[in-house]
Amino acid sequence: MLVYGCERDESLNSGKLNEEGNMEFRSVDMTETPVKSATMGGESIYNENTIRRIDIFFYPLEGTDQDAVLHRRFDVSQQEGEGGVVNKRVYLDEGTLVELAGGVRKCEAYTIANLPSGFVFSDDNPANTSIPELKALAIQGDFQNNLPSSFVANNKTFVMDARDTIQFTSLAASIVATGTIHANGPIELKRVASKLRIHITQEPVITVPSLTITGSDILFSENKWIPIMEPLQDNLKVYLNNANDYGTVGGSSKQIQESSTLFNYAERSTVDKGPATVNGILYDHSYQAEPFYTYPVKWSYGLKKEPFIKVEQVWGRVLKDSNGDYVTDNEGNYVVDMVKNFYYKVFFPMNELKRNTWYEVGVHLGLLGSETDETAIILEDTYYYTVPWSNGYTGNSGVAELPGAVGSTRFLQVIYSADEDGFINVYNQDSIAVSYVTSHDCVIQNVTAYYDDYSQMTKQQISIPSSTAATWLSLSGSYIKFNHPLINDIANINVNVGAFYVEFDVEHADNPAFNRHIKIVQYPAMYISYRQSNARVFVNGYNRGAPNGYNSGTVTAYSDANDNIGSVVDPDSVTGTGSNVNRNNYIIHVSVLNDSQMYIADTRGPEAAMSGFNAGKLDYYRATRADAGFAVSPEFIVASSYGKTTWTTFENAKRRCAAYQENGYPQGRWRLPTPGEIQFSVMLSNYGKIPSLFDGQYWAANGQFYSTESSSTYNIGFNDEPNPNATWWVRCVYDAWVWGEEPVASALTTATWSQNL
Repeated sequence: MLVYGCERDESLNSGKLNEEGNMEFRSVDMTETPVKSATMGGESIYNENTIRRIDIFFYPLEGTDQDAVLHRRFDVSQQEGEGGVVNKRVYLDEGTLVELAGGVRKCEAYTIANLPSGFVFSDDNPANTSIPELKALAIQGDFQNNLPSSFVANNKTFVMDARDTIQFTSLAASIVATGTIHANGPIELKRVASKLRIHITQEPVITVPSLTITGSDILFSENKWIPIMEPLQDNLKVYLNNANDYGTVGGSSKQIQESSTLFNYAERSTVDKGPATVNGILYDHSYQAEPFYTYPVKWSYGLKKEPFIKVEQVWGRVLKDSNGDYVTDNEGNYVVDMVKNFYYKVFFPMNELKRNTWYEVGVHLGLLGSETDETAIILEDTYYYTVPWSNGYTGNSGVAELPGAVGSTRFLQVIYSADEDGFINVYNQDSIAVSYVTSHDCVIQNVTAYYDDYSQMTKQQISIPSSTAATWLSLSGSYIKFNHPLINDIANINVNVGAFYVEFDVEHADNPAFNRHIKIVQYPAMYISYRQSNARVFVNGYNRGAPNGYNSGTVTAYSDANDNIGSVVDPDSVTGTGSNVNRNNYIIHVSVLNDSQMYIADTRGPEAAMSGFNAGKLDYYRATRADAGFAVSPEFIVASSYGKTTWTTFENAKRRCAAYQENGYPQGRWRLPTPGEIQFSVMLSNYGKIPSLFDGQYWAANGQFYSTESSSTYNIGFNDEPNPNATWWVRCVYDAWVWGEEPVASALTTATWSQNL
């Protein structure tokens, strides 16, 4: 906003300004070319121009880091201030003028309009009024709870500021504002807030393919949906999410972090603004909501709290008659048989909403959207404009009639869903295409890639040459394409079992600073992950008598000698070297198998109690199915070497797994592995994908035992065991596909029973 200069009449001994020596304060826009017409910034119907209070602070040149020499406050009447132009006089005596302007007759001025009355300053000795301190004053806009129209009703205004150099001469006054000299120009007050207005057009009818399964027949058909627009305020709504109610006078952008305190707007209802043309197509109706406001915000692309616009629309499905024809009423309008809410999410192409800037966003609803507000994003029919915040444009004529002289906006928007770590997850796919929208030509740069390797006791991340990974990526049309063929043949010793991670930047070729960082994680058909054990192992929850096993502080291992279910190994052996010494819980995700007799299935049997053991503590335990054979669980966790036992019988092996607990995975959820699960794990070890887990002789759930070595009494592989008193080792498994991979908090350090309901 322009600040008018102080003109001093040398003929007045009092040193006061003459009648023409007013200071003019004007609210205008912040474009590169200053507005010098009588047009004020903003729409008066929302108090965007209104000035209710002026605080002006004066400083000597180069003295703006110190307290101001002089402060003046003007409270402005409603009639005087609503037009956005206010003239006020500042009286300076000769001594103050010399102190401020000295021999060069220049001084600095910092002006704040509409500062809340709670901020009080002395006129002659204003404390804490250096320009940095004033710019840092915290203000609240209450933008979340107030519709723009309520600003007028509640007499609310927008905080504005300006910083200028004022020159005093005997003939004229001139202003140095933002580096440009203005002859006799007004003080340019710039709003701290930024403004957004949303326009919406939509297809009058959307046809959606559908299929119906009737017996063995699959019937393809379609449904028509029409927008339900009566009453408007209930059926087409707009929201602004992750915006900022709190700012500073200086308008510095709030850098959004995950911990930032932001708000989600209450709804904005829309009104019909008449016809509009979009992409050369005339639509009978376009809709517009009252504007949104926010204090300046800045964010990194892809941040979970990235600001976005949400549109909610009610669509009605057109009724069909018994012949499958669409039903109309006497006036030819479609008859609706059901209505649903559908949601659309629109991200901004820029990564900052700047102060005193008006953003116009046009959204065209060209598809049905999503039944949840967390999905469908529409950007291919979205328009962005940066418009001067001035009355030269009222924003009431629809997207198609925006003025031609809008500010050029540089944007780059990538449309994708990511996990909590920001990765695009790709499951058993060789390629994907990610949509992106850009204002300038883009290139792919800074490619890095690696994959997980579990062959050692500690997971390794094996780097892939950037030149190789770069060949997996390309830009084609409006898509970022990723193509990396996986080796999913389980009979191939080189089968991929670890996730691939690829990171890169998509950036404007002429401005690398304008970029999006993309992260992709690609999982093969069968893959492995792991959690290192916390060395807290419980064999049952009773702990009668002294622990039977090792409790050296490194591991907490409990076993009941009366039940003879087998002691755990020395924890020193687990952390040592050699075979079958591994402190990890391996999580094996299975979707491909290499043996015709193996199949993926629920390997758990019906609910059953192991009566007589631990006073019924094992009620609701679901042991492995007796007939599971070579069935393999879709996702199972193998106990670490902390869970190895000494020799135990088959019955006690089942009991031991029922009562086993490790690393936050509770008792009651573990079971004996099927022959298929043992064989699958051994195959992974033989391929060098994981360390050896089942070396020696181990019980399988069907009463056989598996041996990784031969002797005079047993062979490599599965052996029948008819002797009921035989004793072999056991390593239990946990059904992660049922219970999930995350531990139970209470089970991390305490024996915890979990009923399998």
